[in-house]
Amino acid sequence: MRHLEFGRIAWSKGDYLEARDAFRRAVRHERGNAEAWFDLASACDMTGDPCEALQCLEEVARLGPYRPDARFLRGTIRLLLGEFPTAWSDYRAFYETERYKLKGCPMPMWDGVATGQHILLYSDQGLGDAIQFLRYVPQLRQKFRHISFYGPESLGSIIRLNELANELIPDPGLLLAYPGGLRSLPCEYYSPLSALPGWFGADIPLAPYLRCEQSLPATFMRRHFDRSEFKVGIAWKGSRDTPRNKIRSFTTGLFRRLIDIPNTHFYVLQKDATSEEMKVFDGASDVTILTDDMNRFRGWDIMATAAAMMQMNLVITCDNMHAHLAGAIGRTVWVGLPYASEWRWQLGMTDSPWYPTSRLFRQPEYGCWEPVFDSMASELLYAANSGSRPQCSRD
Repeated sequence: MRHLEFGRIAWSKGDYLEARDAFRRAVRHERGNAEAWFDLASACDMTGDPCEALQCLEEVARLGPYRPDARFLRGTIRLLLGEFPTAWSDYRAFYETERYKLKGCPMPMWDGVATGQHILLYSDQGLGDAIQFLRYVPQLRQKFRHISFYGPESLGSIIRLNELANELIPDPGLLLAYPGGLRSLPCEYYSPLSALPGWFGADIPLAPYLRCEQSLPATFMRRHFDRSEFKVGIAWKGSRDTPRNKIRSFTTGLFRRLIDIPNTHFYVLQKDATSEEMKVFDGASDVTILTDDMNRFRGWDIMATAAAMMQMNLVITCDNMHAHLAGAIGRTVWVGLPYASEWRWQLGMTDSPWYPTSRLFRQPEYGCWEPVFDSMASELLYAANSGSRPQCSRD
């Protein structure tokens, strides 16, 4: 147990390589410990060894009772390996795990086949996941006349503009709209949003699939975007609620490799940027920090961020909401990926079937971001100074 406990301490600190090594020692000493095998599988997934992770999950299945978290992890790894047709059944084990929040829903979960009058669509994962999977809602609309969308209020304006739901129920507003809670919703079925690609995913609906409108004040637009340089939006971190955020996020110091490139102007799109993170931009005349405006404007939401992106030639970000939003509205986006990327980006690819306007820059080894930004710098130098560079939108 000593090695297992040491590995879990390392995991809690985000030291996944150390955790993986400790879990390997644990299974060598206790080969019949299913918990140790599952922890090793998780660490191998986080450090970029999907094949070893799958072998560990086979041991978990052999040693103990059914574990939905192990089956869900197997599903995400199989998706990472491109086994889309068969992996979704494993992925659906997520709805049995402790991470799934809508347990005990009074209406049945949709089976991907039934039709009806009214369905509740539940945004069950992060904002990036929600934006990625909204592409399937038009297909759901062919099966149900009325869709109630239960999810983050920040998605409300873009859902309404794109007519993706008849009703939006914000996360904290369910009991205000329906005092009886989910039980009083007149729905025949409900569906997690993340389940839709498993039912409709044979052909991925191509981006752009979200429209946005100009929701920012004209004075704001003139002050910030009336420039001739190549405009680049930047973001560098995702939600802290997921352990993968420790490996997918990068430091602002890496942008120093980019911000001195001639004929470029950068816009900070990270709404939750800290003053410490901003220090790297002190004195940089070619960087506009939008963070204060984003927090000052009442009701700044996903639509406002999309409107800002539409003024840019390029968005550079980590694997977060900004990557999905830029791709969903058809903006050119460069995504810096960790060595162990999430399943949606698959292995070794530099493009993505989810977002044709995306380009993927991958770490060559675990934790190594410098080569990623060196590659971006050389590509950006060409893009910003070539005569055929794309023009930003004035919509």
